[in-house]
Amino acid sequence: MQKFGWLGIALVLSWTAGCASHDAQEYGQCEAPDGHLQVMYKPKNPLFTFSHPFCVVCNNAIEPPEHAAWAESMGATSVPVDPELPCLYVYPGEPKDIESLEECHSLVCDGSAVYSDMVSSSNGNLDLSPILGTSALEALGAVETQTEIEWSPWDDALQRQAFDERQLNAP
Repeated sequence: MQKFGWLGIALVLSWTAGCASHDAQEYGQCEAPDGHLQVMYKPKNPLFTFSHPFCVVCNNAIEPPEHAAWAESMGATSVPVDPELPCLYVYPGEPKDIESLEECHSLVCDGSAVYSDMVSSSNGNLDLSPILGTSALEALGAVETQTEIEWSPWDDALQRQAFDERQLNAP
């Protein structure tokens, strides 16, 4: 019986750590002439082996019809036909993790970042509301989705699977 008690405590601590990691996100903005570019950095969650840090850049100076063209102009290689958000995942161009907001900011603002894919509103692992504003996310229905799964202690693949299952079962 004691094993189950410790297991329960471990699950609660993991769940709490998932919530706390969401609060660890940091935000920044490039200086002119790239002041329209804002960055978000989320560090790796040390409690989860397969966790990794996130660096994202968003451009609020463009309208939805311009999202795909902007992403392509930034060098993104995986651009959906009608992207929801004006945000891209940022990569350092070499096989290593981005370790800080400062490094994320430098990659984006100095122009040395590599971009591949756009951020989707279905990624509840990130809170982009400080960058995009709550009204933009509400228009997409993303705020409710992020609130539902942001606390999850599971890795990204399991979060995506759970989100997909919720979407299929939604009324």
